[in-house]
Amino acid sequence: GGQPAAGFVLPGLAEAPHQSNAAAPYMSGYFATRAVKPG
Repeated sequence: GGQPAAGFVLPGLAEAPHQSNAAAPYMSGYFATRAVKPG
């Protein structure tokens, strides 16, 4: 779903922990994608 469903290709993905969150050791708090629409 989301970006790929809209026709975007995702050549990049980055994750970063949320330092003040108790779940930080177990899961990322932030995600960033680089989306490119071919054509």
